[in-house]
Amino acid sequence: MARAKKNIPPGRKSSFKGEKEQWLEQFQDQLRDAGDDPGTVYDDATNTFLLRYGYDLPFAQNVDGKPEDNPPNIESRL
Repeated sequence: MARAKKNIPPGRKSSFKGEKEQWLEQFQDQLRDAGDDPGTVYDDATNTFLLRYGYDLPFAQNVDGKPEDNPPNIESRL
């Protein structure tokens, strides 16, 4: 077994920064409350992310202005 490194939190570093990190953190309480069935929380987070940021926006890039005021053009993908 590998030894734990001191003062480094376990797990992978997040790809989400800034606005997207704040947005993702809003699901923490729901995830804790979900207990053994977190699937609906994951579905809600995924669907909301795609509505806010679309499929094509790189992780490092945020939406100009408020995301809810400038949603991606979903109809063009249907």
